Amino acid sequence: MSALQLFPLECLPSINAASQVNGKVWKLNAHMDRLYASMALARVESPMSREEMCRIIVDMCAACPTRRSGSIRYWVTAGPCDFSFSPGSTPSFYAVLFA
Repeated sequence: MSALQLFPLECLPSINAASQVNGKVWKLNAHMDRLYASMALARVESPMSREEMCRIIVDMCAACPTRRSGSIRYWVTAGPCDFSFSPGSTPSFYAVLFA
């Protein structure tokens, strides 16, 4: 049995990363282009608009004003990744800043 057979498919994400440099997100539009391309290949619908995702990422970085540089990871899953196997899950967006 492979690891993928044990992992809920709804939790396999479309992942991207960006950098926070001098308090700003480096090339966020290019990173979002890649995220949306990955979501299209995985046939995962966006849980919110591109603008909302960008706003969440920018606001998250702004909420940590003492850290001017960091690494940002964000991803979209086909479901909430609560490890329940319930049908009809909706896509979810997650973002983390490592400052």
